[in-house]
Amino acid sequence: MGKSTNPRARDLDFSIAPRGAGNKHIRPSQTQRERQNAAVAIDTRRRLMGLTVEQAKDQMAGYAAGILCLVGIIKREDHDAAYGYALTDHRWRALKGLPRASVPAICLNGAPPGRSLKPQSDEADALAEFTLRRESQRARLQHAIGNYGLAMFDAQVLRDEMLSSPLATLALANGCKILSAGKG
Repeated sequence: MGKSTNPRARDLDFSIAPRGAGNKHIRPSQTQRERQNAAVAIDTRRRLMGLTVEQAKDQMAGYAAGILCLVGIIKREDHDAAYGYALTDHRWRALKGLPRASVPAICLNGAPPGRSLKPQSDEADALAEFTLRRESQRARLQHAIGNYGLAMFDAQVLRDEMLSSPLATLALANGCKILSAGKG
């Protein structure tokens, strides 16, 4: 076979997979595969989100509010307010017996694993508390960024959808600031 005239074909790496006894392919170890997957994720975050390598390695680069915090559009307390909003909604859904909006990266750590084993009266009190907290947060957001902005905010914070619209980014940034201002 001669040299390829296609300039892109020359740049491709056709490395030969390592072979072991019996001329069989050797499968990479678990840690090698994890390292390769992490490298692909870091490179993708770096290219698509415009992050540095150090920022792309951070866990916060895995969701929209974290990316805004890493690039300096919102402060850490604004990010933490969005995290609190997601936890409140998740706990409210768990107490109501509703399914999660999704399993976003922002909600994985502090979420209750299932139905509470507490007595019913404590569960009713907790449900009332989380309902009140959730509704007040949603009312503040709806007043500040409107219904459409609240829908975009929920899509990014609760369902972990990456919306590429500048309006979605603005709704997320303003929503985070509104929530953190309400804590003080």
